[in-house]
Amino acid sequence: MIGFPCQVTLPIDRNIENPEDSWELLEKSLDKISNIIPNKYYGVNLYPKNFGPVNDVFHHVASVSVEKYDSIPQDMIAFELPANDYVVYNYSGVVDSNTMTQMFMNIYGKWILNTPYPLAGEYDFSFTDHTYDPDDPKSYLSIYIPVKIS
Repeated sequence: MIGFPCQVTLPIDRNIENPEDSWELLEKSLDKISNIIPNKYYGVNLYPKNFGPVNDVFHHVASVSVEKYDSIPQDMIAFELPANDYVVYNYSGVVDSNTMTQMFMNIYGKWILNTPYPLAGEYDFSFTDHTYDPDDPKSYLSIYIPVKIS
């Protein structure tokens, strides 16, 4: 994957950087990225060890999947997500920063605590395709949480 990183805090309204800016930069720079796998967009959250959502900064990377890394455009990063099992949270509707904050607070603050699956990494990601529009109530996205399944 290749994308634009930004530093993020929760709640989103007190961000150091705005994740929406990373998405705008990515959209304007797609022609600079080689070997893109079309129509696949990933919002990857990379968390520090012992992440505490109320206090800690993490990185959000607005990214696209690539077949191989020929070159990495300026101000972007390249990375690979490890193979893992995932639980998937699907959402359909309008998305804004408050909606995303609430989704992640529900996933990590309630839902994951009531599953038998321990977390398997310091990251998660959302996936959308080319039809995604955060202002369209019919749009959907999927959030992938890495877990250990016995």
